[in-house]
Amino acid sequence: LPMIMHMSVMRAIKGDSTLDVAARMSDDSGTLAAANTALYYCASGSGTACDVIGEYTAVVGSSLGSGYFKFSIPSTVRNGAIVDTNDVRYILKATDPVDGTKVIYMSQSPQADMTCQSGTCNTAQIFANPFMIDVITSDQATTYGCDQTISGTIQSGGSNLDGVYVFLEGTAISTTTGLSGTFSFANVCPGVFQIIGAKSGYMDAMYQASAGEIGITMSMGQGFSGGGGDYSKPHVQFSMPGDMMQGFPIQENIYVVFTKEMDATTINGTLTSTAANIYLTTDGSSVVSGTMTYYSTNSGRPAGSPPDNYLLAFNPATDLTKGTNYTLIIKSNVISTNGQPLEGNKPGGGHTLNFTTFFDTTGGTFGSGASFPPYIVGTSPGNGAFNVALNTQINITFSEAMNSSSINATNIKMYTVTSPNTTSETETVMATPTVTLDTTGKIALVNPGIALTASRTYRVKVFGACQSAKGISMAMSTTVEMFRFNFDTGMTIDVTAPTIIGTYHSNGGTDIPVSVSAINIGFSEAMDPATINSNTILLKQGNTSLTATVEYDVGQRAANILSATALTPGGTYIIEVVVGDSGVSDIAGVHLADQSSTLAGTQNYSATFTVSTTADTDSPSIQFARCDDFSCAITFSEPMNSAKVGETAYDSGYSVLKKTNYEIRQAPLGTTSWGGVATVSLTSAVLEYDQINNTIKINGLALNHSGQDFQVKVSNAGDRFINASNATVHQIGGATGYATFVGPIQDSSTTGGMMGPGGPGPMMGPPTISGGTAAMGGSGGFDYGGNWEKPTNVMPMNMTAGKSTTYFVEFPATQAIPAGGSIKLTFLTGTDVASAQLVSEAQSMMNKDINGPALGTVKIAATESSGGVVNDGISISVSSRMVTATIDASNSASQAGDMIRFDVKGIVNPTVARSFDTNGYTVDIKTFNVAGALLDSMTSFPFFINAAGAYTLNGVITAAGANTSTARIYLGSSMTGPNETTVTFSGGTASYSFTGLSAGDYFLNTEPTITLGSTDYTGYVTPDPVFVNSVNCPGSVCTKNFSFTKQDNSSAYELTINIIGDFRTVSGISATDRNIDVFASSPSGFAVKTVTLADTNYTAGSPYSTKIYLSAVSNWSVGFGPAMPKGTMTMGPRRQRLRGCRPATLKFVFPVLMALRAGQRPLELVMTAFLFLR
Repeated sequence: LPMIMHMSVMRAIKGDSTLDVAARMSDDSGTLAAANTALYYCASGSGTACDVIGEYTAVVGSSLGSGYFKFSIPSTVRNGAIVDTNDVRYILKATDPVDGTKVIYMSQSPQADMTCQSGTCNTAQIFANPFMIDVITSDQATTYGCDQTISGTIQSGGSNLDGVYVFLEGTAISTTTGLSGTFSFANVCPGVFQIIGAKSGYMDAMYQASAGEIGITMSMGQGFSGGGGDYSKPHVQFSMPGDMMQGFPIQENIYVVFTKEMDATTINGTLTSTAANIYLTTDGSSVVSGTMTYYSTNSGRPAGSPPDNYLLAFNPATDLTKGTNYTLIIKSNVISTNGQPLEGNKPGGGHTLNFTTFFDTTGGTFGSGASFPPYIVGTSPGNGAFNVALNTQINITFSEAMNSSSINATNIKMYTVTSPNTTSETETVMATPTVTLDTTGKIALVNPGIALTASRTYRVKVFGACQSAKGISMAMSTTVEMFRFNFDTGMTIDVTAPTIIGTYHSNGGTDIPVSVSAINIGFSEAMDPATINSNTILLKQGNTSLTATVEYDVGQRAANILSATALTPGGTYIIEVVVGDSGVSDIAGVHLADQSSTLAGTQNYSATFTVSTTADTDSPSIQFARCDDFSCAITFSEPMNSAKVGETAYDSGYSVLKKTNYEIRQAPLGTTSWGGVATVSLTSAVLEYDQINNTIKINGLALNHSGQDFQVKVSNAGDRFINASNATVHQIGGATGYATFVGPIQDSSTTGGMMGPGGPGPMMGPPTISGGTAAMGGSGGFDYGGNWEKPTNVMPMNMTAGKSTTYFVEFPATQAIPAGGSIKLTFLTGTDVASAQLVSEAQSMMNKDINGPALGTVKIAATESSGGVVNDGISISVSSRMVTATIDASNSASQAGDMIRFDVKGIVNPTVARSFDTNGYTVDIKTFNVAGALLDSMTSFPFFINAAGAYTLNGVITAAGANTSTARIYLGSSMTGPNETTVTFSGGTASYSFTGLSAGDYFLNTEPTITLGSTDYTGYVTPDPVFVNSVNCPGSVCTKNFSFTKQDNSSAYELTINIIGDFRTVSGISATDRNIDVFASSPSGFAVKTVTLADTNYTAGSPYSTKIYLSAVSNWSVGFGPAMPKGTMTMGPRRQRLRGCRPATLKFVFPVLMALRAGQRPLELVMTAFLFLR
């Protein structure tokens, strides 16, 4: 079949002179003739749905050379589009020039396009999924910031080159260079774009540019592109060292394996300068001498080199230097034999490998040396896993790169265990396992060597001799056990294909923020890390793969895609995971099953999401920083530019990986003037950027934690949109160009080297160190009793993936949080905090006083403008997944040792489920004083998220006479926790719906008394069981209708309750603190009503009066007391807040026993508020 390469056009402006769409098309015989190409377009709206082929008009492309074609959509179509109600839609088509029955379409649905592989294209499905061009007016363009320019020059051999067709991928903006070789694009919207230059007889030019970037120089080499119609670009399949690896041996060769046959003339040679196509450098200007050789097959290559074809080997002239950071730069001038430039991890083409050589092994004691000892952050199988397959492999992830010579079967052992966890337990070491280190240097691979025995307990132990690449052992005693985990086998081997259980962003997601740190993919079982890479997991626009790095998290069973550039506002992106023998596989070697198409085994998994059209206009800031003896970690408010040596942004000073952007100082605690304090040397420091958590870590420091503060200053570094023309907006601190942060230098024996957010939680993690001696870390050393007594939790009330829910926060504050101080919660990737807000005090007793029975009243309150509700004290940062709770400056501070508890709602759970055999999800918790200095740092106990189900529960609620009023409906389940939705009545009815339910038992209910307008109704009080299954829910839809009964004395027994008491002294207390529940209970039912007492003196002649309705003849106990939380927040009261005379508290009135007899109505009961002094 022919081939189409295209990145879809996202936006066009009414009135622009052209609307051109560029695409590359070819077949196996070479380039196509224009007559074999077509673009179908349609303007939707005005009765046209643009979802069938008959509504489209076809235009033929015009050839631009090098296989590119330009398709022009008439301006009348674009300008006739109705803004905000329709758009221009299009589909591409290529036809084989020899056999006209061989056709390929390209739409927004890869699954629909794949139907052409069978020989008959499903055009109905294809034309139901067109690309969509958002048409905006010039005024909207101004609002969106689409007034920027990108310009530059294209050269060949140092001379300006004319006749080059230049376009911005993903836009309708293009031009052709003249004799000057210059190009200029106007009306560019904010974002990062790939500039493509194409001309017959020349290889493509590519450059990654931000809107507003000018003065660009692009080079095109003479040659051909796409021999035989093959325009696919080569990638790096494997390298040793891996990118960002630490601890590479100084005497080793450097190897890179490509995915395609390469042109050896662009590789071979002796390195002498940065003008070479490939060079190794420590600073971007000096070159490490050596010889570069390409081997297309496995013959004649150096001993010990990888066995793969298409191998590049660099042999340094001398050993590398210990403890030094190196960068191998491979330019896009390195091409494949089909004339295509290398497309690696470097924006605009090319590839860089940044690595650090092995440190000197001296000084590896605790409290000195290069860093904190390494520790375990994840295992597969997880500790306590059961029914593990008999052909499983074991993966162990360390906190940092390890010394490969120390990762062996002596230092990591596997045992069989009989009578586990009993006094007669015995363990027997196994002789068959082999232990190796993967290419990242962080994952130990344990192969049992034999099929495991069914229904047996196995144990893996990690000993102190395991050593980091920096030369630090896990313990001073090499034979001490530092970590262990157990698992139980099942009865069978694993032959089941793994599946994808969820992605973030989810398939079909819209309005995704442009500042996305990472894209997450969750798997149903443990995967083979060797199969998880940028060749098997891709981020695409159209069928253009974007530059990205892919990482696998063993403990989470998840892959993360880390895009090298920011996402483009309004762009549609595709997550693609390769299936079949060349794709990802589980640790038993079973490859991923297709989930997206009926074409089983032939269709890669894909999920599509669309980015918000709102551009990033915020300057990055420092959220917090933390330093200990060995390192500092700085967490930013959004993803940052992380360009490496040799890239334009690095040379311009915008990268967070550039050392000169940092100044670190230390001085005695309480220092306020830092101007005269000397900076700490960063010569030996190694920088490591954690893109998932927007955190730069500066390792290799030697700070003093005894009574010292630190100040970090970050200058010049920018976010991923930065360029020379917008630096004042997109650099740290905005126009000031810098930001600082001050805090105490901590002891590494307490930080454990876990400096930034995203730690593994107490189930994993660093060892405990005392007096230079390390004890077992992770689950082996975790204090479960301590966590029960003083828990550290951030737990969702509902545990279903993708559900908006309330999170319950509790932790021990070892230091007092002052009034005006703050608490920052940083959630893991996939959590949406955009609508986070404080739960009202009417629904959360905890939020009335977050330190509970301890001294003072501590509340969350502040003036702020973000999150679900303004001015509730909860502010949010979407890009860093951070929720900040500010302590009310007008109330008390907490005390050291207080337990802090509060509730935040509106947080959407991650869409990727994590079950109990993973590390789960954790939340980073930090507290700060008023000046923003760090007080406490901790990681929550893990929580787990269940996959959403396919069932929906719908229903209609009838309440006669109700109109425009709202009520809350609750759905409870022991499987997931509570669900809640709010319905609005109109014409006496309201509809509710709960989606994403799994099969199981649920309970549906409401409050006992529902007030709609001024009328009280009896709610759906007794939780009614709903059995969700395929039998009760045809088509996966369950239905449950119910009614609210109007409360009056014609249908129930009316009881008037009069309350007498002087409540004027309650002045100054919020209305919610004067809420009381009036209640009545009997064997026949329960009635409760929440009312609010006024700031007045209720007397016998003028009492507070209210009515409740009793359902049946019975003995009723009647009383009142402080209002209890309603709905899902049903925690009991810890403290009564209703106050009387200075300082007094409303005393619970013991229920009064009433005998209700048949025919007795109405009734009246007088109750007095008793007060007592405290």
